[in-house]
Amino acid sequence: MVYCAWRLVSNSFGIFSWRDIGIRDQELIKAFDSVSGQSIVELNYDAQSHDFNFQFEDNSVFSIFCDIASDDESDENYILFSSSEILYIDYQGNIQTEAYAV
Repeated sequence: MVYCAWRLVSNSFGIFSWRDIGIRDQELIKAFDSVSGQSIVELNYDAQSHDFNFQFEDNSVFSIFCDIASDDESDENYILFSSSEILYIDYQGNIQTEAYAV
């Protein structure tokens, strides 16, 4: 689960973004299901913008964007949840982790 601005470019289903939540839910589910279980074959991190791009086996790309420019806006820029930990990334790109159990 990701809480931030994001975009999914799916080879099978087109382009989706966080703004499509609540509008194109059924299409979003299909698009995310299409990359579920695929390996990430490339991960790109932009050190200047703190954006991430995850490329999957079918060449679909999931991007998450750093949209906070100062610490006045939020404590963390985006949060990534896995089955075992939570990653908090602040506006400067500093990463903090916390144990997490589903």
